[in-house]
Amino acid sequence: LVTLVLLLFVGCALLWSNLNITTACATSVVDDTFDGTTLDRCKWDEVSQSGGQFTVNNQAIATTSSSFAFSIPRMTSQYRLKGDFDYQVDFTIGSGWADPIPAGSGLEVQLAVYWDDSRYVQIGRGKDDGGEYIKPYTPIPSQGGINSIRVQNSQISEKFRLVRSGSSLSLKYH
Repeated sequence: LVTLVLLLFVGCALLWSNLNITTACATSVVDDTFDGTTLDRCKWDEVSQSGGQFTVNNQAIATTSSSFAFSIPRMTSQYRLKGDFDYQVDFTIGSGWADPIPAGSGLEVQLAVYWDDSRYVQIGRGKDDGGEYIKPYTPIPSQGGINSIRVQNSQISEKFRLVRSGSSLSLKYH
């Protein structure tokens, strides 16, 4: 069983306009365009920290608070995926992303497949002193080789995609 986790770290807004998860037989098990103005608690749980929050206005909008050094809006799915799956999150980086950040700090958006605290795989889109980037990460020792990958990127409308087929998990970025 895995849980979908959407995270945004420190100082900006991010807009999720569409989420679609399909199973191996191409049946859509989650398809949320975030219509309306309320987060659907049958689909999502918000577990934000230090002023981070999600609002809904025909899209899920993640925002952080500058009142805290570490502000995290965090939304987890109520779905528990078993077997093969393919999910994609379409997003647009919103206001605040282009603002300067203090030296030694950064911003990062993450999409993760989460089993427990010591077993997860995530893909992040961020910026820091080294520029804007995409990078995967996992604490799983046998998969740690992905942690050194960092690809420069500056697009603002993007897609994260995670696909599990058998024992393979692929992290994709479009």
